[in-house]
Amino acid sequence: MAPLALDPEERFPLVLRTDLAARGFDPDDPASDEKAAAAGAPHFLCRYMTCREWREYRQAGELDRDSTPPAQVQNDLFYALHLAIVGWQGLTDRDGQPLPSDPARLEEVLTPGEAWELYYRAQRYSRLSVAQKKDSGSPSATATGPSAPGAAGGPQTAETPPTSDSPPSSPAPGARETGAPSATSEESSP
Repeated sequence: MAPLALDPEERFPLVLRTDLAARGFDPDDPASDEKAAAAGAPHFLCRYMTCREWREYRQAGELDRDSTPPAQVQNDLFYALHLAIVGWQGLTDRDGQPLPSDPARLEEVLTPGEAWELYYRAQRYSRLSVAQKKDSGSPSATATGPSAPGAAGGPQTAETPPTSDSPPSSPAPGARETGAPSATSEESSP
């Protein structure tokens, strides 16, 4: 069996909070995303990240948004989202036509607030989903369907993502001082 982050079939859905609430699901319940996706709610498909990807992903949230140029913040945010989001299902364009899944077009699909929401929720739920997968013994949500929800567990650690789906009021220190790499670049260091 391949490591979870390397299995191309391992995915978990994320549904925007407004879509969850509009469909009667609790936006604060991690199981709501799988239930809403199974019920046909538009959702984004996320993959499990390797440790290196996780480190790069977290750097976007550590930028000091008060002193970092807005373009760099947005570049870093979408670079991070491209690490986690591999597609979507059920999205439509402004004319109500189905929107083909193309993660390269995330900036054309999301508002800035939705992008930050997905950033924090993917960070939070990727950890919960790993715990759920280990606890449930069932396959994870994929493009073919959701898994049976398991119980999230484990103690809080320094690496455990924040429980809020909104950006922190003051980002953590240690942010990158250079611009974000392009979505297609490869980092040479682990």
